[in-house]
Amino acid sequence: MMRNLPALIIIFPLVSALLSVFLSKISLYLGRNLVITSIFISLALSIVQLREVIINGPISYKFGNYAVPYGIEFKIDTINAIMLVMI
Repeated sequence: MMRNLPALIIIFPLVSALLSVFLSKISLYLGRNLVITSIFISLALSIVQLREVIINGPISYKFGNYAVPYGIEFKIDTINAIMLVMI
């Protein structure tokens, strides 16, 4: 799980935003609570990511294992991790 942490920080809010549209049709509170929960999960994962960057140094994460010109690569250093927690 620690290896895919940068992707999970992004995926939780995106998936919850899509699910909240459908869950809000059932109950307004259900969709709202899902979004609030995913935001707190994303915050917790961001704090864990900051801790990992402080301990182990900068992290490079490639989405899909494609080469850099064709793929997406996240490089997370201390400043990026602090900004991630703040956002």
